[in-house]
Amino acid sequence: REGGYSQGRGEGSAAGRQVMAGTYTEVTEIVAPGSAGAGQQVGIEVRVKNLYSSPVYVTVTGIVNGAALYFGSIYYSVSAGGIRSFRDSFVMPGNNVRLTVASFYWTGSEWYRDDEKSVDIRLSEPVPEVSRFEIADYSVV
Repeated sequence: REGGYSQGRGEGSAAGRQVMAGTYTEVTEIVAPGSAGAGQQVGIEVRVKNLYSSPVYVTVTGIVNGAALYFGSIYYSVSAGGIRSFRDSFVMPGNNVRLTVASFYWTGSEWYRDDEKSVDIRLSEPVPEVSRFEIADYSVV
């Protein structure tokens, strides 16, 4: 993934922050670009693993500089040891951002926040426009 960023568990990037894996779920990876231009649509993918010995319902939420991401407000039944991907996107503001995602599992009566991971996405420098200047008349005035 050229120019991108994939933060998995145990990788030593300063951009990735992780607490220990949760009780029933683990955010194993956040796939996101390392940088994006202001106004650009930024696609992200979060992969969550079921650590429990039987299927559990899993969902994901996220925050980018205080704005919530709901990944479609969907949840999945994830088999024991299985991994499920969740996708969402946001518009890159005019500054660097921190994306924090959290995995939740269903207890039978409520969603329990179980694991969390963060990555930083840098604002890329704008590419200068190249203008073309031609001299059409070489005669001396």
